[in-house]
Amino acid sequence: MGSLLLLRIFFVFICTAAGYSLGGENVVASTAVGLATGLMVVFFETFARHVSLKGLSSAVFGILLGLLLARVFSEALSLFY
Repeated sequence: MGSLLLLRIFFVFICTAAGYSLGGENVVASTAVGLATGLMVVFFETFARHVSLKGLSSAVFGILLGLLLARVFSEALSLFY
């Protein structure tokens, strides 16, 4: 339990540091976005334990397929402009 908590804290720290390093003009806002993103992922992971691995992998596959199709349609439509 302790090592899992340590990993979650480290993940939130890494997300916060990434937000800070990617922030251009407004470092405070980008750091806050990184922190919020890390906390949301940890929150989702903590409270979504009853989701099966099959369902989760299907959802991730569906999201990636949707993003790929959106990219393909976007490129196809950009030929007309």
